[in-house]
Amino acid sequence: MSSAQPLDRRTKKTKQHLRNALASLIQETDFQSITVQDITERADINRATFYSHYRDKYDFVEKIAEEILGEFKDILNTEGSTSSHLSSTYQLNLSIFMHIKKYNIFYKTIFSRKGSSKFLMQLLDILNASIDRRRTLKHTYGNERVVPTDIVNSFIASAYIGVIKNWIDHEMPYPPEYIAEKLTYLLERKMQE
Repeated sequence: MSSAQPLDRRTKKTKQHLRNALASLIQETDFQSITVQDITERADINRATFYSHYRDKYDFVEKIAEEILGEFKDILNTEGSTSSHLSSTYQLNLSIFMHIKKYNIFYKTIFSRKGSSKFLMQLLDILNASIDRRRTLKHTYGNERVVPTDIVNSFIASAYIGVIKNWIDHEMPYPPEYIAEKLTYLLERKMQE
């Protein structure tokens, strides 16, 4: 076992403690009121350790968002390679909602009134880019598209955002499998009508 592995494991553990501390604090108060001292005390980690990884609490949140949104982007880029289009859409939707559930505090925060519109716009951009890559429009009349691609992509991305926000706002009353199934139905069946 190399000496780099324990250090890497400790670093991951430290960062996870800091993330958990922030998640816990955000449930109690708004982000603006939280200090680095609050985060480090809750995580039981000294401030010097925090500052060895992050410049300030804003850099900390930015890094968390980059990681979570990067994972979201990876899901959109890797899911959907099965032979059946319907099953691939379901798998993609299931992966999306499992991810949202895993990071529900982050998403609850960005969808709240005090959340950052910057992260919400990044999420929308990621969805739009993925939809643009995947979408083959069947709504054509001759050589002319009935609905321009950018409008359809925006409509679908906004629908995802709306469903995610509603699910989070209502404390995720349905399991990810149920949401994935219903969203797949709406996207695959109703969009064809």
